Amino acid sequence: MKCFVCGKDAETGKVFGKDVCDSCEPETFTQENLCLVTYAAVREAQGDEPFHITTQCQTQANALAEAINIGIDARLQAVSVTDKIVAKMVGDKVLANELQLEITPDTLPVLIRRLFDGQGMDDETFDAAHTLGGDIMNSLGFDDTGKFVGREALGLE
Repeated sequence: MKCFVCGKDAETGKVFGKDVCDSCEPETFTQENLCLVTYAAVREAQGDEPFHITTQCQTQANALAEAINIGIDARLQAVSVTDKIVAKMVGDKVLANELQLEITPDTLPVLIRRLFDGQGMDDETFDAAHTLGGDIMNSLGFDDTGKFVGREALGLE
């Protein structure tokens, strides 16, 4: 069969209804509606710049921390991130802490996959992770079926 990801004729297995060869399977994930997305599509949509995530929500911060702190996973993949916590102040009072992340283009798909997997997360954190994964996909220009349509088509520009 022809691999959905690389297009080569190879022995494939079904991954959510798509024929995917063994060497390409680690370069895919399923998004919130169980549609198959390739890492290459995410990297192309992102471009060469880091992806910026900012949140003041503790549950979202927990979901991001759990997804990032797995380290190198069973697919031998990791997330490369620069992070900082910024205190939002009024005078000398801290109103909120804000988590700011920069995710490198080559590892953003790994983060999105882990957010959708939600491995080891409690229900509240899993819900936040799923929402974050969908929001990241949407902000890159992917529709609800995991197809890249562009930010303009989604009314984001």
